[in-house]
Amino acid sequence: MAFAGASLVADGMLCASTKSAVDSGADSGYHLLIVEGYSRTKETTPNGGEWIESRPFIVGGRRWTIDYSANGDNSEDEEFISVFLVLDDDINHSVKVQYVFSFIDQPELRVSKHIRQSEPVFFYERHDVHGHHGQFRFMKREVFERSKHLKHDRFVLRLIFTDVKDGHA
Repeated sequence: MAFAGASLVADGMLCASTKSAVDSGADSGYHLLIVEGYSRTKETTPNGGEWIESRPFIVGGRRWTIDYSANGDNSEDEEFISVFLVLDDDINHSVKVQYVFSFIDQPELRVSKHIRQSEPVFFYERHDVHGHHGQFRFMKREVFERSKHLKHDRFVLRLIFTDVKDGHA
């Protein structure tokens, strides 16, 4: 699986040194979102659609980003961490993708079989409602804050995706 770079979030924002795009050169790959100072991200992403965006990365010839919010996407999801895969590319037709978000310490979710069993999704235009897919309720914040995934106010989220293909819904 090709490495598509890492994004470092520190003090509640993406570090400038990780803003340039990384091209995996493959149709499948993974990107790491490293969050140092998780408690600060709760302050910088108040509920209501405030996001921290990863550095762009290229997999399957398409440009992508990850959107992360420690306080959900809106008031209905404010007790949850939200994560989304975002197509950051202009396209003329849909793109079909299979992906999974996991924490770096969840090796069972790296297995290709698990990813292939996930439902494929279609991405359309970048600013269309279907230009992003993810989980408004990735994990309940209270549970996350007591979990093994958060260590010393730091965690690493991994996005793995396969089968980036041009497609039609």
